[in-house]
Amino acid sequence: MKAKIIIFILLIILSILFIFAQDKSQKRIMTHEDMIAMKRIGTPTVSPDGKFIVFPLEKVDYDEKKNESDLWIVEIDGKNLRQLTTHKGAERGASWSPCGKKIAFSAKRGDDESNQIYILDLERGGEAYRITNVYTGASSPKFSPDGKWIAFISSVYPDCPDQNCNRERDKKLREKKSSEKVYETYPFRTWMEWDTGKRAHIFIVSSEGGEEKDLLINSSIVKLPGWGGINQWEWTPDSKGIVFSATVERDKSVNKYPSTDLYFIGIEGGEAKKLTTNPYNDFSPKFSPDGKYLLYLSTETDKYTYSTSRLTLMEWGTGKIQKLCSTWDASPSNPVWSLDGKTIYFNAEDGGANKIWKINLSDAISGKNPVEIAGKPGTWEGVYPALNGVVSLRERTTMPPEIFYVKESGEITQVTDFNREIREKILWNEAEEIYFNYGGRKIQAWMVKPPDFDPKKKYPLLYIIHGGPYSPWHDGFHYRWNMQLFASKGYVVVAPNPTGSPGFGEKFAREIQGDWGGRVYRELMAGVDYLLKNFPFIDKDKIACAGASYGGYMANWILGQTDRFKCIITHASLFNLTSMMGASDVGYFIQTDAGGYLPWKEPEKFEKFSPHRYVENFKTPTLVIHGELDYRVPVTQAFELFYALKKKGVPARLLYFPDEGHWILKPENSRKWYEEIFNWLDRWLK
Repeated sequence: MKAKIIIFILLIILSILFIFAQDKSQKRIMTHEDMIAMKRIGTPTVSPDGKFIVFPLEKVDYDEKKNESDLWIVEIDGKNLRQLTTHKGAERGASWSPCGKKIAFSAKRGDDESNQIYILDLERGGEAYRITNVYTGASSPKFSPDGKWIAFISSVYPDCPDQNCNRERDKKLREKKSSEKVYETYPFRTWMEWDTGKRAHIFIVSSEGGEEKDLLINSSIVKLPGWGGINQWEWTPDSKGIVFSATVERDKSVNKYPSTDLYFIGIEGGEAKKLTTNPYNDFSPKFSPDGKYLLYLSTETDKYTYSTSRLTLMEWGTGKIQKLCSTWDASPSNPVWSLDGKTIYFNAEDGGANKIWKINLSDAISGKNPVEIAGKPGTWEGVYPALNGVVSLRERTTMPPEIFYVKESGEITQVTDFNREIREKILWNEAEEIYFNYGGRKIQAWMVKPPDFDPKKKYPLLYIIHGGPYSPWHDGFHYRWNMQLFASKGYVVVAPNPTGSPGFGEKFAREIQGDWGGRVYRELMAGVDYLLKNFPFIDKDKIACAGASYGGYMANWILGQTDRFKCIITHASLFNLTSMMGASDVGYFIQTDAGGYLPWKEPEKFEKFSPHRYVENFKTPTLVIHGELDYRVPVTQAFELFYALKKKGVPARLLYFPDEGHWILKPENSRKWYEEIFNWLDRWLK
C-alpha cells in the first residue's frame, strides 16, 4: 500500500514538472518589439469619493503617427474597467468635478490649433465637449472645489496682455528673415529646448465655458528677468484662489541654485502674494480636506547638489510653519492627504526602491517617523488618495507600471494588468537583490540573469552604472536601460547603487559631492571583484560596463583608470568637466559637484576627476552615444571623447542621433540604440 502511495505521489510530481517544462518551452525571450508593445499607463486620478480611477493609456508604435492615448475608468478594486475615449492623439491630465459626474482633460481634436480643455459628462454620456479656445494651448486642468471654475496651464509671453499678442509675436518670429537667438540671461536653453521667452501661467475658465483669464498677467513677478513660470499648484479649499510654486530668480542659476517659493493668487488676478521666506526650495503644495493646513515639501540648504526634502506644515489661517518628521533620514516626495485628512501619504526612496509611507498627522507633528505600507518587490511611483488608502503605480523589471490600490493597513490589490498577455509569453527571471561591502559600507545592487539560466554555464557580465548621480536603480521596468532586454541576449546584468544613490541615508547620497571619481569608483570595482569571486557562472574574461549621464561619466572615468573591462558603452556622458560646465544648462551643478572650484582659478582641483585628463591610459574599446538635442550634457562631450579615442588608436564607434536629446525616446531610434549596443557587446564579449 505504501509503495502505491509513493508511486502515486511521484507521478503527480512528474506531471507537474512536465507541465512546467512544457509551459517554459512555449515561452520566448524578450524582444525590443515586446517592450514597445507594452501599454503605458499615465497619471491616475481618483474620484472625490475615492472609489473610481480615471487614467490615460498610451499605445506606442514604431510609426509615431499611430501613437494614441485614451482615457479609461475602473473601480479601485479592479472591477468594471472600460474605455472612455476613442479619439486619435493624446488625451491626458484628467480632473474630476467635485460632484464626481464630470471629467476635464486636455486633448487636441479636430481643427484645434493646440491642446484644449474638454469635459466628459459621465452622467449624460455622449461626446466630450470643448470649453477653451486658447491659441497658446491649455493643459493640466483642475476643477475648483466648488465646481464653478477650471484652472489650467498655458505657456505665454509674460509681457503679452492677451492671446492676440502671443499670436502676433509667434508670427513675427516665423516670418523674420534672420535666424539669430539673442540672450542676456542664463540658462538660455534647458534639457532639449532653447528658451523661447514663454513661461507657464495659470489661467481659469468657467466650468460651463467662456472667456479664459490669465491670473498672473498683472502680477509683478512675471515681469522679473528670472521669472521661471509655474511648477506645482493647488486650488484653495474656498475656491477663491490658487497656491503655486515658482522661481523668480532663474537668471541667478549661473551662481547658485535658484530658490522655489510658494505664492497665492486670487481668481480676480492682480498681485501674487509670497507665502514662504525659506531661502531654498518650497514646493508640492497640498491642502488638507478641511482647509486648515497647507502641506508642502521644503529643502534646507543649497550647499549640496543632493538636498533632502522635508514635510512642512503651514496653518492656512495664521501662516505658522512647522517641520514634520524632521529627524527621519529619508526624502519624501509626492505628499498627499488621506480623504479624511487624518493621514499623510508619500513616496520615499529606501534601499533601492521607491516606497509608499504613511504617518498620522498627530504623530507627524509630535516628531515621530512614518511607517512603510508598500515596498519591495518592485518600486512605486506617485500616491493618489482613495477610499481608506491610496492608489499608486507599481512596476518590476518583469512588469511595466500598473495601477495598484494600497489600503491604509498595507493590503495591496492589483487594479490593472494591461500587459499580462505579452508578459506571460516571455521567459525571464525576476531581479535579485545582492549586497557587497566596501570600506565598512554595504552596497546594494540588482542582478538579472538570462532566460534559461544554467548555473553550471558561464555568462558574460554587463555592469550598468546609473545616472543622476542621484537616480538609483530599482526593480523597475526601464524603457531606456531595460535590464531584461540585455539579459535576453545572454548577459548577466548587474546594476549597483553606490555612494551618491538616494535611499540609503542623506550622508550616503551627499558623499559623492567633490569626489565623483573617488569612492564611487572604488566601490564599483569592489563590486566587480565580489561578483567574480562569489558567482562562478560569471565569465571573468568577459565583462563590460555601461552607463548614461553620470553613469556615462563613470564609464569614461573607468576608461582612464583600468583596462579590466573588455568593452565600454558610454551614453550622454561627461568627458571634459571644464567644457561641460560652460556649455551645460546646469553649469553650477557641475561646479558644486567638482568641489566648488572654478576651472580658471584652480584648474588642477576642478579637473581632479575629469576623464579627459587620463586619455593617455585609454585602452578599452568604447561605443560612444549621444543626441544632438542634449543640452544637459552637450553633444560636444561625445565628439571630444571620440576624437581622443581615435587619437589614441583605441577601437571606438560613435552613435549619433540628430533628433534626440539626453534620452533616446523615439521607437525606431530606441531599436537602433539597443541594436548597436548588442552588436558592440557581442563583438567584444562573444
